[in-house]
Amino acid sequence: MEITRQNSPNECGVCVINSFVKHFYNNSNKFEILNAANISEKGLSIFDFENLGQKFGLFIESYECEWSEFVELKNNKYYGMLINKNQGMHYIIVYKKKDCLKVYDSDSGIFELQYNQFREKFAGIIFDVSKSKVNIKYKSQKIDLQNIDLKYFAVTLGIHILIIGLSTLFANVFNWTLNMSVYGKSTSNLVSLCFIFLLIGGLNLLSSYFLKQYSLIRFKQNFRHLNYQLLNKLKHKRSHFINKIELSSIYIVDSSIVSICGYLTYEIPTLITDLIMCVITVIILSFIKPMFIVFCIVVLLIKSVFGVVTYNFKEHNINISIKNSNISNNISTEIINSISKEENQELLNFNLNKLRSNITEFEKIYTKKTSFENFTFNFESFFTNVTYILTIGFGAYYLINDKFNIGLLTFIISLLGMFSTSVQDVCLFPSKQKEYKKMAAIYWNIINIANGIKDSSINKIENVNTLYFFNENTTYCIERNENIKSCFKIGLDTFLGINEPNKQNSFYFKDNFIKINPDSKIPAEYLLKTNIMVLKDLLSYFNINLMKTSFTIHEQQIINFMFAYIQSSKIICFNDCFRYLTKEQKEYIGKLIKEKVSKENFVFYIND
Repeated sequence: MEITRQNSPNECGVCVINSFVKHFYNNSNKFEILNAANISEKGLSIFDFENLGQKFGLFIESYECEWSEFVELKNNKYYGMLINKNQGMHYIIVYKKKDCLKVYDSDSGIFELQYNQFREKFAGIIFDVSKSKVNIKYKSQKIDLQNIDLKYFAVTLGIHILIIGLSTLFANVFNWTLNMSVYGKSTSNLVSLCFIFLLIGGLNLLSSYFLKQYSLIRFKQNFRHLNYQLLNKLKHKRSHFINKIELSSIYIVDSSIVSICGYLTYEIPTLITDLIMCVITVIILSFIKPMFIVFCIVVLLIKSVFGVVTYNFKEHNINISIKNSNISNNISTEIINSISKEENQELLNFNLNKLRSNITEFEKIYTKKTSFENFTFNFESFFTNVTYILTIGFGAYYLINDKFNIGLLTFIISLLGMFSTSVQDVCLFPSKQKEYKKMAAIYWNIINIANGIKDSSINKIENVNTLYFFNENTTYCIERNENIKSCFKIGLDTFLGINEPNKQNSFYFKDNFIKINPDSKIPAEYLLKTNIMVLKDLLSYFNINLMKTSFTIHEQQIINFMFAYIQSSKIICFNDCFRYLTKEQKEYIGKLIKEKVSKENFVFYIND
């Protein structure tokens, strides 16, 4: 394997990706990869590293492991790795041999180290990299929406077309009514026409209201379905998932789901409806006065060009904002670290000045964005007014020459107004579609990561079996594991209070853990809702009536134990909560636990 050399400290992840691509495909382009990378001043996050590899035909799976686990991994194989360099964010490639490690470092070159020499560099994160069978593209992923179907599209499109028909009829009836009033040819049917006019207008509003309510119901159903789909994938996977994914993606996952649902629920039916409206307008105008089709073409061209310019500006503005936001976050982190480590004042002032200049840049971006939004608003108003003025001007010419009447002119103005709105929505659709693809990529990134993670309880505890304490002097072990034992020795409350997601043995305890304290009062009704036959022997032995309204301390402790005993959690802790039980009762509970853990993979901790 050849190593790609980095030109700056934050390119190490890109260089590792490029080296693997060249190794597997014998073809690579560092600048293409660098251009596609979501890279910050400190380099690639683990999330972006995996995502970037996937774009270029690599399947990358990250693991958090101890040094002893790494040593036991398969030899004669290339591994990606994070090492203790550049604040723990320096990517390298390691070729694992039986007696040594061959290191491919984009900064230092290629060299060999003995295992004991490399150990101090080891940061506990490795990457298993392989050639992907399929170069995954997120845009080809299909959203599984149970409530978006042909029936829904048929109903929404039907309502949209009904609204178009009612709007056209509304304008036409208004045309007849206006002609009768202005020219005074007939007033006998004017009241009837006014009634029909109001009826059609009411039906139009009612149809629009029904469409909005129907779409809103479907939107909520789709939102709940996508949320359930995601949460179901993440069930029992909290620890590994948090270690693998960037938290910023978690923060915007709700926004991505809203964007997906909105696109499929509203945008697609609206696009089809707008296209139908444009076609109907052109057909009607071709019968009335073909000359006005020129107006339609002009409106279409100007709106299209304006839409492209607006979209490009917004995209450029968003990219600059993200870049500046990342820089500000990195500088802020450096300032906090400088203060906490009491580093020299000169470095702190330097970072503060960088932050101030970045904030100034933010103000310039915001000012430019506000100015452009004001310009677009004024331009759209101006263009709409010019369209109406020109239409009225040409209509007045034909009106003077008795080729038009006032009602027909008003009808044409209404049609052109609806056409202009529809064209504007159609021109905005590509930007909405691109936004949808971005949000769908975020959602599918999370789903794909969740699919690749095993159940954390099984994955973390499969080699532990049982660690079972009654007290410090008596220990019953089916298979002892010193790491787990030492965790309990530091103090259970302290240990379980650790909230840092990357700490070893933190979240997997939280996700699969039940703790029963001396003062715990689990309601007996919880047991009544379960399969009571499972507890038949326990209830008989301890002679407890679950239908009672109050229980003694002794009975409550038994209820607590029974509740924990029937749960599916992999770790159950009874923290000083059997003090009122007799020796025989404790032995009976110990017997039950031994029987359970001999069949299943559980860890019990009993501190009494």
